[in-house]
This record gives sequence, C-alpha cells and structure tokens, in this order.
Amino acid sequence: MAGPATKHDQAWSRSIEHITRHLVTELLEEEKAISFGEDFDKDKLLQVTNRVLGKLVIPFGELQKKRIEEQLTSTQRQLEKLVATKATADDMAKRLRTELENTEASYSRQLQEMTKDHHSSLTKADEEISSQTEQITQLKEQVSTLRHDLNRKLTSEDTEAYISELEANYEKFKKSAEELQKSQDRSEKKIKEQETQLERERLESRNHLRQFQASKKELEQVRGAHVILNQTVQALQEQKHAVEQKAKGFEEAVKAKDIQIVRLSEELQVERRSRTASLRSTKSSAASSRELGGLHDEIESARKDEMIDDLEDEVVELKKQNRDLMDNVSKARNESVELQKQQKAAEEARRKVEERVKILEREASKGRDQAAGDANKFKKERDELRGQLKKANDKNDDNVKEIRRLKQSEEKIETLQKRERELQSELKLRAQEIKRAEEKVKRAEQEASSKSNTQSNELNSQIQQCERERSDLEKRVEELTRQLERERNEHDAALGNNPSDHELRELRHRLRQAEDDLREERAARLRLEVTIRRLETTAAEQRSEAEAKVKALTADFENRLAKSNTSRDDLAEYFKELFGNLLEHSREVQADLETHTKLSRATRDSYLDRISQMSEQVKSSPGGPEANLTRRRLIGVEKEVERMNGIIDALTAENDWFRDVNHRFSEGQQRLVQIAEEAKAEAATANEQLTAAQAAAAAAAKAPASATIIQNPITSDRAIWFNILTCVVLSGIFVAIGREYGAIKAVNQPAKRAIYINSVDRHFCFKIPTYEFMWEFVLFALAGVWKWKA
Repeated sequence: MAGPATKHDQAWSRSIEHITRHLVTELLEEEKAISFGEDFDKDKLLQVTNRVLGKLVIPFGELQKKRIEEQLTSTQRQLEKLVATKATADDMAKRLRTELENTEASYSRQLQEMTKDHHSSLTKADEEISSQTEQITQLKEQVSTLRHDLNRKLTSEDTEAYISELEANYEKFKKSAEELQKSQDRSEKKIKEQETQLERERLESRNHLRQFQASKKELEQVRGAHVILNQTVQALQEQKHAVEQKAKGFEEAVKAKDIQIVRLSEELQVERRSRTASLRSTKSSAASSRELGGLHDEIESARKDEMIDDLEDEVVELKKQNRDLMDNVSKARNESVELQKQQKAAEEARRKVEERVKILEREASKGRDQAAGDANKFKKERDELRGQLKKANDKNDDNVKEIRRLKQSEEKIETLQKRERELQSELKLRAQEIKRAEEKVKRAEQEASSKSNTQSNELNSQIQQCERERSDLEKRVEELTRQLERERNEHDAALGNNPSDHELRELRHRLRQAEDDLREERAARLRLEVTIRRLETTAAEQRSEAEAKVKALTADFENRLAKSNTSRDDLAEYFKELFGNLLEHSREVQADLETHTKLSRATRDSYLDRISQMSEQVKSSPGGPEANLTRRRLIGVEKEVERMNGIIDALTAENDWFRDVNHRFSEGQQRLVQIAEEAKAEAATANEQLTAAQAAAAAAAKAPASATIIQNPITSDRAIWFNILTCVVLSGIFVAIGREYGAIKAVNQPAKRAIYINSVDRHFCFKIPTYEFMWEFVLFALAGVWKWKA
C-alpha cells in the first residue's frame, strides 16, 4: 500500500519541479514579465502563468475521476465478497433450519409410529389374553380328567408307582436345574469378557479423542498467532507508510528551502550589482548629487546595505535549516529501511505460520477421518456386543425364572410327599382301629350268645357304642381321604395353571419389545435434545463471531473515518446505500423471524391437538395399562408445548425489536440527509465568504503594485502574503473537514447497532489522504483562478 503512493508522490514532485522551472524561464528570461521597475505589468504576468500552466499541468478533474473509478472498482469487489459471505451464511442458516425441521418431523413421526406399535401390541395382548383364557379352560378340563385318574389311582393299588414317578420327575428337574446353572455361569463369564473388551475399546477411543482435542487446541493457538502476525504486518505497513509520508514531507520542505535559497541568492546578487552600479554613478556625478542633495542617496544606500545583510543572514539560516531537514530525511529513510526489514521478517513468520496451519489442518482432517472411522467401527462392535449382551441377559432371565419355577415345584412336591406320608400313616392307624373294633364286636357277639338274657341290654348298648365309634372312624377316614384328594388336586391345579415355556417366552419377548420401544423413544428424545443444544451452541458461537466482527468493523470504521478525506457528497451517498442495505437486510431477517414464529405456532397447535387426543384416550380407558403410558406421553408433550411457547415468545420479542430498529434506521437516514444538506449549505456560504476575502485581498494587493520596489518596499513581501493567505484558506478547509467528520460521527451513532444486526464482514473503504488536495489549491491560488470548491 505504501509503495505505489510513494512513487506517485515522487512523480508528482518531479512534475512540480518541471512546471516551476518552465514558469521561471518563461516569466524571467523569455517574456520578462517580472520586473522591479515602473513597467511591471501584473496582467501580463497572469496571462503568461495561465498559458504555461494550461500547457503543462494535467487536468485534475480527470485525475480525480480515475481515482474515484479505482475506488469504485475496489468497493465493487469488496461488495461481491460480502455478498458471497452473506450467501454462505444464509445457506448455513437454511441448512440448520432444515436439520431442525427434519429432527422435529422425525421425532413426531417416531412418536406416531410408537403409538401405532403400542396400540397394535395392546390389541395383540388382548387377543393373547383371550387365547390364554381358552387355554385355561382347556387346562381345567385336563385337570378334571387328571383328578379323575388320580382318584382312580388312589382307589387302586398303584400309589407307590405314582410316588416313584414323582421322584423320577423330581430327579429330572434337578438335573435340568444344574444344567441351567452351568449355562448361566458360562453366559456370565462371556458377558464379563465382552465388558472388559468393550472397556478397553472405550479407553482407546478416549485416547484418540484426547489426541484430536490436543491437535485442535494447537491449531487454534497457531491460528491465533497467525491473526496476531497479520495484525503486526498491517501495523508495520501503516507505520512504514507514515514514515515514508514524513520523509516525503521533509524532502518537499528541503526542496522548498532550496528554491528559497536560490531565490534569495539571486536577489542578493541583483542587490549587489545594483549597489555597485549606484556606487559608480555616485562617484562620477558627485558634484551633481551634492548640488541636487545627496542625502536621499545615502539613505538608500544604507537601506540597501541593511537589506543585503538581512538577506545574507537569512541565506545562512536557510542553509542551516536545509541541513537539519536533510538529516531528518536520512533518519526517516533509515527508519523506512528498518521497517521494511521488520515487515519482511513478519511476512516470513506469517508464511511459516500459514504452512504450520496447513500441516495441522491436514493432520486434524486425517485424525478426524480416522476418529470417525474408529467411532463407526466401535459403534458397530458396541451394537453387536449390546445385542449379544441383551440375548445373554434374556437367556439368563429365562434360566433364573425356570430355576425359580422348578424350585417352587420341588418344594411343593416335597410338601405333598410329606403330607401324603402323614395321611397314609394316619389311614393305617384308622384301619387298625377299625379292625380292632370289628374284632371286639365279634367277641361281644360270641359272649352274647353264651351269656344270659340278663346281659342283653349291656351287650346292646356296647354294640351301639361300637357302631357309633365305627361310623365316626369311617367318617374320619373319608374326611382324610377327601383332604388328601383336595391337596393333590391343588397341586395338580398349581402345576396345570402355570403357563408353558413357549407362552413364557412369548410374554418375555413382548415385554422386551415394549421396553425396547420405551428406550428408543427416550434415546430419540435425548438425540433431539442434543441436536437442539448443538444448534444453540452453534448459534451462540456464530453470535459471538458476529459480535467480534462487528467490533473489528467498528474499530476499522472509526480508524478509517479519522483518516479519510472523502467529500461529503460521496460519503452521504455511501451512507444512504449502507442504510438502504441495512434496512433491506433487517426486513429479510424480520420476515424470517415471522416465518419461524408461524412454524413454531403450527407445531404448538399440533402438540395441543395431540394433547387433546391423549386426554380423550385417558378418559375413555382410565384404568388400563395403556392409560398410564398415555399419561406419561401427555406429560412429555406438555413439556414440549411449554418449550415451544418459550421459543414463540423469544421470536416475537426479537421481531418487535427488529421492527423498532427498522423505524430507527429510517429516522437515521432522514437525519443523515438533513445534516448533509445543512453541511453543504454551510460549505457554500463559507466558499462565498472565502471568495469575497480573496477578492478583497487581490484588490488590496493591486493598488501598490504599480510602484517600484524602491518607492514601496512592502510589495517585496508579496510571496509571504500569498503564503499567509494560503495557510488561511487551508485552515478554513481543515475546519470544514473537521465539522464534516463530526457530523458523520453523529450520524453513525444509530448505525452501530444496525451493523451488529447485519453481521456481515463489510469493509469500509475511504480514500487514503494524499497531497493532491493541497497542491491543487496552491496551483489554483498561484494562477489566480478563484473557482476552486472545497
């Protein structure tokens, strides 16, 4: 940036020297338009100056037009870059929006599918319950037949065979329980091995993740160093540019001093020649001068001597200043060389950092791909291991339940065998008592036949008592038999009412399916929450990046605005375009917010409809298992409705804020136009006042211009007065520019928030300050053309 500006300034200074040399030769040597006598003609001087400048000086309008066209092309390129960045940002926002919509749609679709699956599973369960009731009726019939067979066996003499069969079945149950225990131990051992392998793979994946995070942190540090180096290089370039401008100013001051020294030397030589001539004339005509009065000549000679001494002192002082300026120029050039070395070193460091960044990015991409591949591999293996673990757990649960069932049946068999032995022993005792009673009856009959009739009453009473005891014993035997039969029937019913293995497996499979569906629903919800959190984090990161960009743009804007020298008309048009773009972008953002609000409200309405449907389902069947599941889902959907209400409130608040910002934009634009018009009117009045002052100064300088230098010595300081007038004019211009800067800064206050909303990497481009502005005014002032506008 500094190199082209320096070459341009050098070419400009050479052109100025060429113009000055031609002016001097044309005015002093050829046309001889400048003289120190009575024949001095200012009109001729102005004509010759205008003719020479018209031939040599290039039109400044074309130069300014070229510079403006260059600035317009650069601004157009930057605008295209900004449009491209905005398009990428919009694409990213659309992609995130579509992902969120897809996740919400998939979540709702999964909910619907799960409701359908649960309804179908409930209908299947009802059908299975009906089939199980039919099976229960069949089992009852089988129990009745088995009870009949058992009664038949009890009446027969096959009780011992039945008991031996029960013992054989018990031994079989025992062996199957041992086999189940062994298979359970094997499955547990296999599960432990798989868990250790899974833990080892998790550790490896965590190590890969740590390495990837470390490389990512290193890449971020290197990128930060790259940004710092870029800032350092830019600062060095600006410092170099400032030093070169300072050196150029010193060189121009040296050239101006050289010109002044040459001019004063020429005036000194002219004064010396005129003095020698006056001395000769005084010597040749001493008598005549005494007669005419030589007092005036002596005064003039003394005045010329003083003037010559002053000129010699001024020449010495100017040479001293010239030496000091040359020293400053050499120092500035040395500083420029040092800055160039520092800039080269910084660029070399930046190049190395860029290479390091590329290497780290390649390594990070490789690590990311490898980590993604390992993650997919680990996920597949994890899913396989989970499937195996699930199968093993299911099998283990089946084995445990079978073992419990066998133990329960074993305990029941033992209790039945014990009770059966007790009843058999009691039955034997009762049978023995019956036999003893029968023998006693027989003995009583025999004794009754031998005894006399006197004892017949006692015998009859004893016989009746024995009959009563016999009937009581028979009743007791029947009661014990019924009790034994009842307990056996209960045992058979307990064995018969237990569902079969196939039915148990089917019920377990349904239970597992319901649990899997519930887990999948929870996992889908967790995935949706993770996606929402990830989107929120990305939105927060983009917001922080946008804030950093806005801060950088604001700082760059204030820095460039402090250095700018752009005219107020171009700046006003630029700000109009800027405010127009900001208004258009804010309206687009407001429209997007409105669409998002509509979508969120539609989603909330669908959730409310689903809540009403679920409430009706709960009311229709409040006591069933489906009602509990529907209540849990109803709670989840109500939470989703609350979340959607919060989103809608946030979007509504943001939309209202954007509406307020649009209103403020329009007010700021109107205020900008008003301030620009006021500044333009003030500039026009200042220009008119400046023209009047210049005309007055020209009229005041024209009156004594007809006298000679001897008659009016004040006119010899005409160049000094021109310089003073030029400084006054430039001071007025700088004051106007300062006022313009203040107005622009005041207008820019409501635009800072607008730039923040825009969040686009928009660069502010202003013209770099050059010396063309000052030299243009100086040349027009020297030419006497007072039509230059600020």
